[in-house]
Amino acid sequence: MDNEKSIIKYNSLDSIYKENNGVLTFLYLLLNFLLVIGVLGLIGIPGLLIWNTLGVTTKVIAFAEINCIIAVLIIYELKNMVGRIMDNKVFIIHNVKSFNRVGVYTLLLGIANMINDKINGNLKIIFVFDKYGNLKFDIFAFIMLSCTFVAIAELLKKAIKVKNENDLTI
Repeated sequence: MDNEKSIIKYNSLDSIYKENNGVLTFLYLLLNFLLVIGVLGLIGIPGLLIWNTLGVTTKVIAFAEINCIIAVLIIYELKNMVGRIMDNKVFIIHNVKSFNRVGVYTLLLGIANMINDKINGNLKIIFVFDKYGNLKFDIFAFIMLSCTFVAIAELLKKAIKVKNENDLTI
């Protein structure tokens, strides 16, 4: 009778995993698409220096390239994490390192945006719409997001430790 309960439990967990697999597949494909767009942006942004018909300054192009590099790094780490989760490798140290990297990259993105806003003279507070209607984030929002990623990394690290202890007791 106990074996039947464990089989039922396994089958229900397997069906839950299959239900979420569609979401994970969509997320993985979306991150791959965004990665391709980001790499194209990395290639295309320096082209603005050559064909500068919009009157964009070199400072703006440099900060756009820096932001694009950091965004590509974040997307790459997220894509790798989703890929590992799809392979059912959730509680591994690579995910902890990826969450920490995403936290650092997010903080760097915030710092780069703050420096850009300071240099270009339009430093904002928290969430403000710029003159084109785009939502701009303050460094505070990036710090909070970065802390969230680092906290998730620490939570995952503790979960790995508990999982390893439980694996030893069985």
